[in-house]
Amino acid sequence: MINISYGKSRAVLGVTVTRMFTGDIRSVNMNTKVVRLKAIDPPESFCHAISLKFDRYKVTDSRECRAILNLVSHKPTHGVVSGTDALAMAIALCKHVGCDTVQLNDVSYLSCKETQGVSLRRARILSRGAGWYESKGFRSVIEALHPERFRKTVGRLHTLRITVLINAMTKLDSVLRQAFVDRSLMDRLKMARYDMLDEEPKAVAPSIARVMSVINTVSVALDIITQALAVLDKKRQKRPATLGALVEWLIDRDCENASSLVEALLPDNDEYFVVTHGPDGRVAPQLPVLDVWVFVWRITHTNSYLTLRIAPQ
Repeated sequence: MINISYGKSRAVLGVTVTRMFTGDIRSVNMNTKVVRLKAIDPPESFCHAISLKFDRYKVTDSRECRAILNLVSHKPTHGVVSGTDALAMAIALCKHVGCDTVQLNDVSYLSCKETQGVSLRRARILSRGAGWYESKGFRSVIEALHPERFRKTVGRLHTLRITVLINAMTKLDSVLRQAFVDRSLMDRLKMARYDMLDEEPKAVAPSIARVMSVINTVSVALDIITQALAVLDKKRQKRPATLGALVEWLIDRDCENASSLVEALLPDNDEYFVVTHGPDGRVAPQLPVLDVWVFVWRITHTNSYLTLRIAPQ
């Protein structure tokens, strides 16, 4: 067991070496645990682990190096006082043993009192244009392959003007309710379905259940946005000009509504439905820069694996 530290954080490093019957090292596993293992209120689990697998005859050249960070606790009594410290500690260990790549699955979430919460990566993309791990240098496969497209889509969504978003969603809500009230107009309503694996959307018949679902999604988002603006107006505080500023404000002050808004704008579903034509046959109002919404929805729903390239010591 080896004591390690970073900033004000302290942890204990345990090293396990697995050898072949010949005595050659086959793998090395290192796991950091909280310092106060007998804490009265220990977390359910806290660790970041590094697994190394070596070539049988080349101990100095690792064939595989994986680092894992799991359930960071912020309580000082647990040893690690912040997620930043924990992540830096894991990366420092990777550098020390010669790893050049750190991979993780970003399943972090925004924890609320009443609900289970929502993907923190989706929330941060809407509020800042990048998830927490991405702000620390991690990159997704999509960003690595298409950096320019990533920057122009994921990186711009949070700059969308609130007035533009409200206007489009209000018009869409009106179109959907018109068709729902007058069922004779339902057949003239046209929708498209985006799947995770299909590049192009497919035309689908707008069932009553689907129309109700879209109405609910739009109305939830509209209600949360207008209520937030009303609170700011009542307090005589400046209204956020962009979607990012509004989501950031909600994350800090109203976790439940922040989660609901993120889920409404970037749903955690395998399908994304878009109304293409209203009951009058005309092109229906859509979310601004729809291709951006669909692109962001796809990568945040399926591409949670991120990679950090590091220079070994």
